[in-house]
Amino acid sequence: EKIEDGGIDDLLDLFQDEPPSDGDATEIQSNTTPERQQELQSQLTQRGLGAVEQLQEGIMADPVKLRAIEASCPNWQDNIRFPFLHTNPANVGSALANVRESRKKLSEARKRILTALQQRDETLALFELSLEQSMSRFADSEHASGEEKKSETEMSKS
Repeated sequence: EKIEDGGIDDLLDLFQDEPPSDGDATEIQSNTTPERQQELQSQLTQRGLGAVEQLQEGIMADPVKLRAIEASCPNWQDNIRFPFLHTNPANVGSALANVRESRKKLSEARKRILTALQQRDETLALFELSLEQSMSRFADSEHASGEEKKSETEMSKS
């Protein structure tokens, strides 16, 4: 398989409307009511609450990052609160490993996509140059035939 095909496939995969797979920890489903959110909030330790608030403030302070995160994960605030509610470090560590693996796969896909786009751009630039030079050949031909006709006209006047 050519790199270009893999890159395009990776790009298309990013835009599929499929939910994340079980191993992909990009979003924790949240159907929490405001009452449940209050309950969850009260279960956070003071340290956990401070960490969540700091993460939220950091995202809110960066409008570009906020738009990107909200576009891919509308429940991001619940999702950053969720790990602080867990008491089993093995579960949190497993989720962390899944997120890191997902980021690694995304980085690899990004590289393949960029390579495919660069290859396509170089190919199109070459085709464009070839066609421009071919067009200039026609322009040169028209200019030359115009000069011939001008010379013929001048000779016939004499």
